[in-house]
Amino acid sequence: MAGVYGFTHDLLTAGNLLSGGLIAISALLAAQLIRSYTSVYAQVALMLLIASSPLFYISFGMESMLYCTLLVLSWHLWQRQQMVLALIVAGLLTWTRADGIIAGGTLGLFLIWDAVRLRSLPAIQRMVMAGIAYSITIGIWFGFAWSYFGSLLPNTFQAKVSLLAGWTFVTRGWELRAALYGINPWHWFAGGLLIIGIVQAWRIPGLRIVVLWTALYSVGYTVLAVGEFWYYTPLLYALLILSVLGAQSGWQWVMRNTPALTLRRIWGATALSAVASSVLFGVTQALIFKDPPQRTEAYAQVGNWLSENVPMDATITVTDLGILGYHAQRPMMDSFGLIVPELYSIAPDYTMLKYRTQYAVATNYPPWNALLKRNRLRRLYRPIYTLSTPNDPEFNPITVLERRLALITPVQIIQGLTLPLNCSVSRHPGESLPIKTSATLNDSTGQRISESTQPFFSNRYPQPDGLALGHELLQEQIGLPTAGLAPGRYEWALQCDQRTTSGTVEVLALNTAQGYTPTTAAWDEVGSLLGVWLPDGETYWSGAGLRLLMEWAAVDALTRELWLGVEVLDVKGIKQAEGIVVPDYPTNAWTPDYPMIISGELTFPVLMPPGEYVIELNWFLAGGSPRLPLATNAEVYRLPLTITVRAP
Repeated sequence: MAGVYGFTHDLLTAGNLLSGGLIAISALLAAQLIRSYTSVYAQVALMLLIASSPLFYISFGMESMLYCTLLVLSWHLWQRQQMVLALIVAGLLTWTRADGIIAGGTLGLFLIWDAVRLRSLPAIQRMVMAGIAYSITIGIWFGFAWSYFGSLLPNTFQAKVSLLAGWTFVTRGWELRAALYGINPWHWFAGGLLIIGIVQAWRIPGLRIVVLWTALYSVGYTVLAVGEFWYYTPLLYALLILSVLGAQSGWQWVMRNTPALTLRRIWGATALSAVASSVLFGVTQALIFKDPPQRTEAYAQVGNWLSENVPMDATITVTDLGILGYHAQRPMMDSFGLIVPELYSIAPDYTMLKYRTQYAVATNYPPWNALLKRNRLRRLYRPIYTLSTPNDPEFNPITVLERRLALITPVQIIQGLTLPLNCSVSRHPGESLPIKTSATLNDSTGQRISESTQPFFSNRYPQPDGLALGHELLQEQIGLPTAGLAPGRYEWALQCDQRTTSGTVEVLALNTAQGYTPTTAAWDEVGSLLGVWLPDGETYWSGAGLRLLMEWAAVDALTRELWLGVEVLDVKGIKQAEGIVVPDYPTNAWTPDYPMIISGELTFPVLMPPGEYVIELNWFLAGGSPRLPLATNAEVYRLPLTITVRAP
């Protein structure tokens, strides 16, 4: 990869160049594998079929082409009796993907069989030497995996496995065949040629490994019920090799039984037509995928946005790491645990609760789609940027979320914001986790002002018996509201993990916040709006969340419960977004003694047009009754500020 980057730093181009080189090498190795048993025409046909296969092209940029090249190289070395090198290369497959152990297992079975069958010292020595070489090779990877991840298998592999859950590998493989090769009528003949090729390959000692590997690989993934397309890529290599071997055998039989020169020429033209048309059909199908998937471009765009708009040391939770991480160049925590150690669940909410990264990138793709529908995520994170991918509905949209509360408890906080209290919980495997977390807030006289209790880890720890799954360092956080507090100094206490920590915080008046906008609006039946503050400034991205903190003074003790409507209008007066604010402290509990702080939030549409917008407020009776008029008899009040919305 470093060599390819000498030509280009574009990730997509670099991946394509590297994959193109690997497919050329693997095609040559595959042709060499059958060189002693086929004609040069069959070898050329095999290379052309590999080079034009659409499945290989949609696998470009992934580890699949490296995997296939190493796999065919191990077969090639085995055939040349270089057993130790073959096992070393097979061991390197496990560095690429965990299922690479099938290749080593296949070669190992033949070595053991030869040692048992021959009962000779050279065979035993060969088995032992190859076994040692293979063990060292895979031991390097699995030793690293165990020491770093605490597991021999990556979470990404486990996430895709549904043991004995049906015939997924078979059914999706059949669907993939129809989608990529269905337009080629010749592919139906490949089934018969494959059977002939399997029989022929089993008769050749140097090719039996291809047959046995194909069987073990197919059975293994059928049992695991895996259906992602990239798991079929190495299998197609084996099927093409065996099918071409079967075609060579069939050709030889036809030539032996067709003495007439004219018929031989007809058969030759038919074979040439089959190969040429198969290549043409393959190229035609491959060209359908010549443009990168929309999500590839979307990930690059979101990554670039992160690179330009978040701090260099900001941590980010993602699911698909590669393209996004390359462009973002920020510390990443992937929820599948591909690079994050001690991650014992693939659920993104576990990752987010454990590490509480400053940002997260969510999509509509499982398992994010279920999490995005829960209010729990919205309480922890808020949207700040959204990119629409309309042609990819299962993925649309991509949303960048920002953590609401800081991981450091502040010594000062603006009235109306939530006070974050934090602690870290460390556990060894099997140790009991805390049950709950509590916090209290007292005024300067020691009187209890507010308190809150929540289940530890929001009751989302993946082990229901309350025992740590491994070495855990968990970030626990609880928030205390300050909307109902008068400015002043308060004492907080946090009960977390059987220990209590305490401190003081100064609540500053909302009207001292930078950017606070005084207002003079009044409702006869409600009171006066003294001012408003936008904690996130006046510039936003489409799909982001708009937060408002409003300072109200009740005209008198209110007896009715009221709700506040918030509308965002463009310069033409067209409403583009709206929301309803239900005050945390019901209006029928308000008193005119001191101002009340109301916090409101609404989310902009994903495709909200860029431009300047105004915000209008209106009060109405809870449940949606008619609006209450202002003292000026107007139904709505337009805030004396303008916000700007930018589009991706």
